[in-house]
Formats: sequence, C-alpha cells, structure tokens
Amino acid sequence: MDTLIYYANTFIGSEKKRMHEDEFGCHLFVLTRKGISRNIRCFDEKKGIIGRFLGNKKVFCYDEYNGTKIAITLIYRFSSLRMVTLTTFKKGVDIKWPPTKENPSKK
Repeated sequence: MDTLIYYANTFIGSEKKRMHEDEFGCHLFVLTRKGISRNIRCFDEKKGIIGRFLGNKKVFCYDEYNGTKIAITLIYRFSSLRMVTLTTFKKGVDIKWPPTKENPSKK
C-alpha cells in the first residue's frame, strides 16, 4: 500500500486519491490531468461505441517498481487523462505477469 502511495506521489503527483482493498489486492484511484512521468508498458486499449466519438478510452499498462508489480489503468474522458488506477496484487493471487492482450478467439 505504501508503495502505491509513493509511486503516485513521485510519478503522478495529485492530491486527490482514494484507496480500496479487496481479496485480490490494493487499488489506488488518482484523479489527475497529468500523465505519468515514468516509462510504462501499455498492452491494450478499450473504447465503447459512444466513447469512440467522445474520446473516452481505457489504456491498460503495467510497471515494476522496487520489485513490486503494478497494474496501471489510464482513463481518458474527452481525449484527456482524468484518472489513473494503480493496483498491486496480494501474495497467492494467480496473475499472469507480464500482462498481455487476450485474444478471445483462442479461448
């Protein structure tokens, strides 16, 4: 949890944050209009039908910081970054790392 807060303060820098913890991990929601000042790896993007016209999308990325695996979701509204979600996973949770785009035709 402390790693997420430090990561957000260092690389995003917003005062508006909310923390949530569930059975899978810890999630930090950061309201911002700035980008992340660190190179992260992105692997997928989702747009809804209406969102295509409004510039709304979610970009899924990941990073590793000090040995901690962080899943990152960049949420855009009207073509501007509005929120960043940072997630770290609890030990014992089965995750695929590094994450990749799933191909539904191969399931």
